[in-house]
Amino acid sequence: MTQQPTYNVKGLYSKRPSITFRCSQCNHKLTASLTDAGTDDTCPTCHTPLRVPGEVELKKWKDWQSQSDVIAAMKRDAEAAEAQKVARPVPENTSMSRVEPSRAGNTEIPPWHDQLNNWLAQVVGFINATFFVLCVIISSFTGWFIGGNVARGQNTGEFIGLIIGAAIGLIVGLVYCGLIALIINISNRLDQIADQQNV
Repeated sequence: MTQQPTYNVKGLYSKRPSITFRCSQCNHKLTASLTDAGTDDTCPTCHTPLRVPGEVELKKWKDWQSQSDVIAAMKRDAEAAEAQKVARPVPENTSMSRVEPSRAGNTEIPPWHDQLNNWLAQVVGFINATFFVLCVIISSFTGWFIGGNVARGQNTGEFIGLIIGAAIGLIVGLVYCGLIALIINISNRLDQIADQQNV
């Protein structure tokens, strides 16, 4: 009948733990891999049958090894996902155009989206220019009309009214275009901040 010898495990939480024990008959010191725990063997000195001890520690080592494999797999998956990330383009901060940021899950802006943005920028620019010209024309005509009525048909009153009306129309048009440009810049800046937070 084999007797369970005393033993000592070295490097339990390492890749290759070992176990050291002595023969219960001749006290010869023996060393084996912890993975051999639970197997039958014989003492090389007195040939006494014995069982390699450390089955409890072997189970602990296997549990630790499986947890390490899971953690390593999760780390590899995270590194692979990080490597596959593609830097998304940040929209330029232009005064009259707006580029939509790429949303979650999109890696690039499709060509049709760029064309639509360019077209919208042209439309906004055309509307601004038209409104600016109309402001100047309408204000000039209004000033000329009011100046003519006030001055009772005198050319000087009409001319002064025309100049004042044109100046007012110019100021109104500039304020309008400035507000539109400011709104577009603020919108583009907010999109940039949102893109940087989503990266």
